[in-house]
Amino acid sequence: MCFSHIIRFATIATLTLCHGICPAADERPGLHQEGAEILKDGTPWRGIGVNYVDAFMNSIGDPASPATEQAFKYLSEHAIPFVRTPVSGWGGAGMELYQKDKAEYFRRMDITVALAGKYHVSLICSLFWSQWVKDLTGESDLAAWATPGTKTHRMMATYVQEVVTRYRSSPAIWGWEWGNELVLMCHLPNAREFKIKPEDHYTFETMRDVYEAFAREVRKYDTWRIISSGDTSLRESGWHLWKENSWTRDTPEQFAEILSKNAPDPLSVLSIHAYDDDFKPERMNVAMDVARKMNKPLFVGEFGVKGPRTEASEKEFRQQLAILKQQQVVIAALWEFDVKPIPRPEWLVSPTNDKTYMLEAIEAINRAWAAERR
Repeated sequence: MCFSHIIRFATIATLTLCHGICPAADERPGLHQEGAEILKDGTPWRGIGVNYVDAFMNSIGDPASPATEQAFKYLSEHAIPFVRTPVSGWGGAGMELYQKDKAEYFRRMDITVALAGKYHVSLICSLFWSQWVKDLTGESDLAAWATPGTKTHRMMATYVQEVVTRYRSSPAIWGWEWGNELVLMCHLPNAREFKIKPEDHYTFETMRDVYEAFAREVRKYDTWRIISSGDTSLRESGWHLWKENSWTRDTPEQFAEILSKNAPDPLSVLSIHAYDDDFKPERMNVAMDVARKMNKPLFVGEFGVKGPRTEASEKEFRQQLAILKQQQVVIAALWEFDVKPIPRPEWLVSPTNDKTYMLEAIEAINRAWAAERR
């Protein structure tokens, strides 16, 4: 698509998104939680998508970039129903355009939403993946995100309002998310290595406050779509870090106790990211049990196998898929898809590399599940 066509398409999309040409409110686009189920269009739904980190950043950085359209076209043709993606620039530097020219920033963001709608590849939007707000406010205290009156809270609330109200009528938006793997920064014995000071309050309790504050802001403008923390399944020593500030490995019971505190209302799903040992019964089975007791869906927001395709890596990946199906996980996303090189090439799943078998396997599952719904 040439630049002029992109601009024309984005302009049409902006009119559609912002001036009432969208589906009526009672059609309720997106994914909705009802107990431990995910509903789409009022009926139970399940599916596997991909993480596509640059979906928005391509448009924000270069509105003429063809990469996002190429990616969405491929995903649409291969029955990949959604992408999980940051809805911002990367870090404070990546938000320079937002600070200087919001109208242009959101015009470029409209391009991605328009392309998602065109190819029917929906978006789970992570608003604060890189925690860029603290870069702009200079407030390192995690508690500031949840404290009304602070610069961080005001900017968080403003950005939620701007993004959610702009796109809440779009059927391309399936859900909202705070960020990515915040729990890994909490209660670290080696916090100084990450320049985290005690007064920065990187604790599980503060983290819960941050998630609650974010979700409450989203619910002011969107009462329907799912809301996720974007968090992972905690370290294998998460409970001991919380209680003892030590790296002692948790028992399954301790893992369950701390994981059960990681999706406070009004978050509507329990988010985990699963790699390697996370698929063992003492992790995955426990996570599903916790989600069922919370009466919330388990969202495996990341999973996958790094490195080139080998007999061992393919076996591990197919075992991961088998476990997701066995545990009846209703929503998951493969890490990490792109049509161009990425900073973490060992994780790249691309239409042109030797890991396309992962996309083919997911396609087969999604088509089978879609046939069951018909």
